[in-house]
Amino acid sequence: MKRIFTIVAALFMTASVWAQSPEKMSYQAVVRNTNNTLVATQAVGMQISILQGGATGTPIYVETQTPSTNANGLVSLEIGTGTIVSGDFTTIDWANDTYFIKTETDPTGGSTYTITGTSQLMSVPYALYAKTSGSSTPGPTGPQGLAGVDGADGANGIDGLPGADGADGTNGIDGLPGVPGADGTNGIDGLPGVPGADGTNGIDGLPGALGANGADGINGIDGLPGADGADGLLTAGSAAGDTPYWNGTSWVTNNSNVFNNGGNVGIGTSVPDYKLDVNGTVAIGPGTNKIQIMESSNTSQFRICNGGGGAMVMANFSINCDGNASVGAILFITSSGDVTIMSQAAINCTMSASSNVITINSTTSPVCGAYTYTFSVTSCVATATFSNGMGGGIESKWIVLPGN
Repeated sequence: MKRIFTIVAALFMTASVWAQSPEKMSYQAVVRNTNNTLVATQAVGMQISILQGGATGTPIYVETQTPSTNANGLVSLEIGTGTIVSGDFTTIDWANDTYFIKTETDPTGGSTYTITGTSQLMSVPYALYAKTSGSSTPGPTGPQGLAGVDGADGANGIDGLPGADGADGTNGIDGLPGVPGADGTNGIDGLPGVPGADGTNGIDGLPGALGANGADGINGIDGLPGADGADGLLTAGSAAGDTPYWNGTSWVTNNSNVFNNGGNVGIGTSVPDYKLDVNGTVAIGPGTNKIQIMESSNTSQFRICNGGGGAMVMANFSINCDGNASVGAILFITSSGDVTIMSQAAINCTMSASSNVITINSTTSPVCGAYTYTFSVTSCVATATFSNGMGGGIESKWIVLPGN
């Protein structure tokens, strides 16, 4: 936007120069903005340069001024009296070369110059030329200079008053008929006519669909009981709670492997204490990698992996010979049988592990000796073999989380 402003504004700047005194020149310009509107009655920032040898020649003198425009956008200043940026106006040899005036303008009064104009000094001011010419005798007339560039067109003048109306012309040929208009709204209906005589009856239509059923009538007297039917697939059981199962050939009704007393269900027990009470090892999960929960006396066996890895085992041990001695531990058992105690909490005993053996020692009287479990693994099935040199046994509970 700034580049357009600079070019357009520069086209509307004109200047005139004449001799005033031996050390200065008068300069005037009209400043317009990009809308061709005069910049009137405000300060503008200007930088004036004297160029030697051409429109892009060397600036031999540069000064800045901040004049104000009048109501017509005209700015007047004297070159040689501004703030000097470079050069010395009094030492310019006007007779030695051709010179150009370059003006740069900031319409806002600052030093951001957006309007630029350059024009040649076609005749040197008399007083300045005479100071360096060496003679007051006029020289011969020089050749005719080239015609200057035409100035920009001036602004349009105010429109004149409207002229008087001319005489009416003759009527032109009628145009083609227009498109028909939309239909108007319907008028009010007339009064009904006198009813006509009844026509003859038409042919009867087809029968309609059946209607909905009526309400049921009162039940009749019950008939006599029928004969007993044949026995069903299941026969009566012999004990309450027994749950039948299919053995592949027939239903077995007298069985307590699964027992349902109407509130709790037992597997392997006919006296379930919980909603599901299992007497034996429980395995939960898909495939062979199941979570196992078991209780045993002395030796135990469980699956720890599915081809590799090992198992995280939560175990609790209670020593029979000292009812106050027990230990709970989290163990890690590798696929080779080595055991690591991850954490433990012991009461009246200690637990240690070495390679594939864990040892539990009671610490209270009577001293029951050392209880050991030796782990061996075959095809991912671990066997924990119990041993106690002093005699007696141990109760163990296991929760096994097998690895991959």
